[in-house]
Amino acid sequence: TLAVLSSSDYAEARDWIASPWNASMAVLLVASVFYHARLGVQVVIEDYVHRRALEIALQVVVAAAALVGAIIATIAILKVAFAG
Repeated sequence: TLAVLSSSDYAEARDWIASPWNASMAVLLVASVFYHARLGVQVVIEDYVHRRALEIALQVVVAAAALVGAIIATIAILKVAFAG
């Protein structure tokens, strides 16, 4: 459905995301994408960073960035969903 919406204007996309089902699925998509991205970067850090203190610091930064990104994206989805 998101591929079909790529050629839509803002009003059509807003109407689509205003459906509770679509909004909840979009939030779940955002959560799974950020979680998957965090896991991918975590593996890269574990494989290539050999100083333990730096590795832990980077893991904390990546986890925080993923959480903040997911929260911001979720808020954006909910704002668009409830704005109409």
